Amino acid sequence: MKTLWTKLDCLKVSALVKSKLFVAVCTAAGSAIGVLCWTAIRNFALDGIDWMLVFICYPGFILFIIAVGYIYNHEFEN
Repeated sequence: MKTLWTKLDCLKVSALVKSKLFVAVCTAAGSAIGVLCWTAIRNFALDGIDWMLVFICYPGFILFIIAVGYIYNHEFEN
């Protein structure tokens, strides 16, 4: 998260846009990790579309909450 935060801090946009981009990237990364986990185990078990949604949404939501908490504890420089 620190690396992403540093990269976004170098952008020439407002702090609000940086914050929204930070949350979006973290949520997308969590969802991508969930998809990778689901594709690894779907050949053995849990191969339905409902399980795919569970594996996508839970990590995405958890990283969304973590990213929002990270924003409250840090500030972007304008």
